[in-house]
Amino acid sequence: MSSSKRAPSQATTIDLLPAEELLRDLLLECRQQLATPELEVWITGGWVRDRLMGIHCSDLDIALSTMSGVQFGNLLTEFLEQNEASYQQRALDLGIEFKKFNGFHSTKKNLDKSKKLETAVGRIFGLDLDLVNLRKEVYDDDCRTPEMEFNTAEEDAFRRDATANALFFDLQNRKVADFTRRGLDDLYAGIMRTPLEPRQTFLDDPLRVLRLIRIGSKLGFTLDPEALSCIKEHEIHVALDEKVSRERVGIEVFKMMKNWNPELSFSLIHEANLYRTVFLSLRSPLHEPLRHLAQDPARDFWALMESEKQKDMLWAMVAYAPLAELDTKDHKLAVDEAINALKGTRQLYKLIESSLGNLESIRSTMELVIGSTPSRGMIGMMIRKWGVFWGLQVLFSALGETVYLKPQPESPDPNQEEIDKVLRRHEALLSFAQKQRLNSVSSIRPILDGNAIKKALGVKQGGNFLARAIEVLLEWQLDHEEADEAAAEAWLLSQRDKLGLPIAESKRIPRLDHPTHRVHLSSTLQVAPTIL
Repeated sequence: MSSSKRAPSQATTIDLLPAEELLRDLLLECRQQLATPELEVWITGGWVRDRLMGIHCSDLDIALSTMSGVQFGNLLTEFLEQNEASYQQRALDLGIEFKKFNGFHSTKKNLDKSKKLETAVGRIFGLDLDLVNLRKEVYDDDCRTPEMEFNTAEEDAFRRDATANALFFDLQNRKVADFTRRGLDDLYAGIMRTPLEPRQTFLDDPLRVLRLIRIGSKLGFTLDPEALSCIKEHEIHVALDEKVSRERVGIEVFKMMKNWNPELSFSLIHEANLYRTVFLSLRSPLHEPLRHLAQDPARDFWALMESEKQKDMLWAMVAYAPLAELDTKDHKLAVDEAINALKGTRQLYKLIESSLGNLESIRSTMELVIGSTPSRGMIGMMIRKWGVFWGLQVLFSALGETVYLKPQPESPDPNQEEIDKVLRRHEALLSFAQKQRLNSVSSIRPILDGNAIKKALGVKQGGNFLARAIEVLLEWQLDHEEADEAAAEAWLLSQRDKLGLPIAESKRIPRLDHPTHRVHLSSTLQVAPTIL
């Protein structure tokens, strides 16, 4: 199939920015010096899509018709070295920062790492480039990694995951080519559609299922009904589970979590019945306990804690909320399954482990806040035990409850009043912590260090009592924010009999009539008259 035989159905252009214009000159002038007029040079994929939508994009995929990315990258590096002074001056004239180019990083064929493609990656004029040849892909039934063959731009367009991602920008004539004849229409209509029949597209490379969901959610596009129907098929789920590495699944999912609209990604995953395939695996023994999984609830709750630093972990809590109601004996298996499914970080592993391990403590503390007036110190010490990401663990508890709320009689959704009731209970704990300035309580240090505590108690050696002393001191400190070290020493001295000091050390009781301790006791009486 030749790209010269069939003209694209539509053509439009893109006004290049200065750095893009200079890059165009570089690529075409290099081709001219190589005396290879038959070499087609295209910009493809996401850059074309985003620029047509008015979205800034500095990542460019450069597709070549008769050379591999590595071959052209080596020639381009040599050409730029020969003409560096000229391009440096042109860049400065355009206000573009020019950094000495040290060549492309090559990613060569490596069957063991599922990379059967020669690409070259580098950065020029502030733009990130990925050089690769136009190709077609030949798949077998057992692996998503195809054999690559050189081919035309049209053949390359039809192998892509979505028509909106199959648009090409011809650097020579500055025109956008739509070889699928649907790309521009689908782009402007906001539809994610596969260029070829979706079932075969997904069976050839099941990762396209997640890419379609991720990119569609990122752009706010809807999935083509035929594609969505196909994604729901069990055969596609099996292919995704068996042919795609968990690392690649994890990469796509974490990209979803970092998008501006992760809620839509999760909604589509649930709508396509992909939850267990993506977040566990088809062979997981946890499937049976999770068979009553409800759809993703509680749309407004996570806004209380959302931040860019926590965004991926926030959505991991959403993803794994159904694990919250598992029997305690299944918790370790659940954590292992969760991390293996996405190949997540050690930090995420610890967060899920803590969320399950602290679940009962969080819920009992929440009820304590609702039903009584606990001290700041008591709640603060509980939060310290939960760790830095305690807020995400509260979210996990709330979502765990809402996931299993019974649906309404004539709707798959749980009753909104019941959801609100669960959220209000958990928000009571969050609100208490915020009002009492406990959000960062994990970072508070005791007013006295270990040596100061031993000195205050009149002991020379440490021991188990020291950890207990630090704990009770911290709780007292949280209840007496204005207290100074002298008051802390005096109060701690009053508690020495409760700390389990060694017998030999207990005999060395400091004299309470010593001038220093009289000052300490006086300070304590001023701060907390009810303690002594």
